[in-house]
Amino acid sequence: MRLSLEEASVIRGESQSRGSLWAPTADAQGVLIIRLSNRTIDTASFPTLRLTALADTQPVAAKLLWRQADGPMTTFAKSFSWQGDGVERLALASDPEWHGNIAGLAIALWMQPKAGLLLQSATLLPDTGSSVLAQAFGEWLVPELWAEYSVNYLFGGAPNPRVPLLPAAFVIAAVAFVIYAWLARRRGLRPSFAMGAIFAIAAWIAVDARWQLSLFTNLQLTAGKYAGKTIDEKHRVAEDARIYQVAETIRRGLPNGVTKVTLVSDLADTELFVGKLRYYLFPLWLQAKPDPIDPRAVLAIVESKNSSLDAAAGKFKLAQGPSLDVETLVDDPLVRVVRVR
Repeated sequence: MRLSLEEASVIRGESQSRGSLWAPTADAQGVLIIRLSNRTIDTASFPTLRLTALADTQPVAAKLLWRQADGPMTTFAKSFSWQGDGVERLALASDPEWHGNIAGLAIALWMQPKAGLLLQSATLLPDTGSSVLAQAFGEWLVPELWAEYSVNYLFGGAPNPRVPLLPAAFVIAAVAFVIYAWLARRRGLRPSFAMGAIFAIAAWIAVDARWQLSLFTNLQLTAGKYAGKTIDEKHRVAEDARIYQVAETIRRGLPNGVTKVTLVSDLADTELFVGKLRYYLFPLWLQAKPDPIDPRAVLAIVESKNSSLDAAAGKFKLAQGPSLDVETLVDDPLVRVVRVR
């Protein structure tokens, strides 16, 4: 049973999007809680939960939360180890509290403040023989879309599959050779080991064809998204378009001679955000946190709840620090840029 992400909601953290993907982010304390479903679910029919998701940073802890539909509505929690390879699979059949009907399902993650989670799907799986085979074949054929990373890996199917494609292909080839050898002996023929090599090569070609299909599909999608556009237009349709726009807004508002920008943001601990912002601001130097604040420093304020700016009065104040006299260089919904007087 596929849980619709349209029904999911962020209980703690912030709901955001990156391109076409939902990317809820943790709060300033690094906690992210997502309610996956409120519908009533028969746990006996679904002993496995599969999440297709990637986190910006490896969560230090993860829990699955659920609430019984009957009785006192007690909430139960199961800790699990986050694998971080794109697919998380939780076996729940052995948990004594996973029984009867449940009326709520959620995940809780503890990671770096403001770190995001690219969540593609959440599915409750039955574990019958036919369903396991269907899951295996489905995972081998699942589309592998490139993410917003500079290096992407194609696994030839879903990462962390129930049955890995490459070993399975060679096991199938070995079984085919055994059947061939048995049939050959029944007919009084001597099995040829050349046939074994043919079966192995056929298995390798099948796996490679699956990989090439993923590569071709991504090339087609990439061409449709970026082909014929200028560098600026390409950046503005990419998954990190918002970070690029922040950098360009900062760059346009800087006075001549400025070589350093100090970031004031709740996202300062998010490696993905800071790393990409540094990349787009290069050769300008980006100081990730306002500690210390240099004389005549230029501050870029992005999603900062721990600071306040009174542009009319020319006053800027951090939660832990003195009030500073500043002049506003840029006042944009994405970023405000000020310079210390």
